Amino acid sequence: MQFETPTHARALRVIGQHLHDLGNNSFEICKQGNDYAVLVHSIESAPIHLHFPTLQIFESDIRRQMRRERQIGMPDMRSLSSNLRALGGFLDRKAADDFSISWSIYSVNVTYDGREETFSVHQNLYDLGVFLYLNRSYNASESDSGLSTH
Repeated sequence: MQFETPTHARALRVIGQHLHDLGNNSFEICKQGNDYAVLVHSIESAPIHLHFPTLQIFESDIRRQMRRERQIGMPDMRSLSSNLRALGGFLDRKAADDFSISWSIYSVNVTYDGREETFSVHQNLYDLGVFLYLNRSYNASESDSGLSTH
């Protein structure tokens, strides 16, 4: 099996799928090198520390991709995994390497390359997700028709 380093969008979508299963809306994600560390805040219990090596993200994405292929229609653009994927797409476009994300129920703070950005969970991330989805659809139709953006 060929191993490729996942994009931030792909990696954060997988992490979002895992976090969705925990049912919590407050966490921090730090990417350093090839790994992602997650600290999930909980009112009812002690914080949960998660570690996602790149290989684990890659393997989990392959398993979940097989399930997604059976689904039809546009994905839920307001889901946690879609919002994190949109944020990852933003970080991919900025060519961010290491970064940190602090997520709360209403806002997200992202620090990368000495910059800090704040997003509204309900509007800004939805807009980023729609942009990412439309851009992906546009690029797919171009490659299907033989057109190139180069």
